[in-house]
Amino acid sequence: MPDQRLYLRAVDDDIGIAVEAVERTRVLDLKRRFVGVLFLEILDDLLYFFALHQT
Repeated sequence: MPDQRLYLRAVDDDIGIAVEAVERTRVLDLKRRFVGVLFLEILDDLLYFFALHQT
């Protein structure tokens, strides 16, 4: 019986580690998307600014 508990604890730990890795990946993906969108917004504003001063 103790062996089964150790096995279940190990499986639970492995699942916890996998879930944590997925959560970290999602957070990093969201951060990358946010930075990408922010960069595009700044680029759009700069292009608009230069377009206004060309005319």
